[in-house]
Amino acid sequence: MLIHEVAEYFAITADTVRYYEKQGLLTEKHVRRRTNGYREYTEAALGRIRLIRLGQIANFGLAELRSGIELWESGKLSEEQKAEIWHQQLKRLDRQFEVLQESRNFIMSKLQQLQNCHKA
Repeated sequence: MLIHEVAEYFAITADTVRYYEKQGLLTEKHVRRRTNGYREYTEAALGRIRLIRLGQIANFGLAELRSGIELWESGKLSEEQKAEIWHQQLKRLDRQFEVLQESRNFIMSKLQQLQNCHKA
């Protein structure tokens, strides 16, 4: 896929894709150059960008994602360590979900109050 196709697929800009490259999140395994100089993105790139986007949604910074990916791919982690990382990520997401739920409940209560005032 070309950069504009990748960008469109993920609803991001081509500059964002280039930035991921500059940050070391996409490597030669993910991006190749055609003879005309255009970037060609591999299937591995799509998986990596999906991971980056999901990480960002979960409030991970790019540096944090890069270091985590590098550690994961280094081959230095045991299966138990990898499982623990996933457990920690789930805990982090669960905490974020709880905060979002609390915020949602607050907004719902305010809307209910407004509706009750409007009816009176």
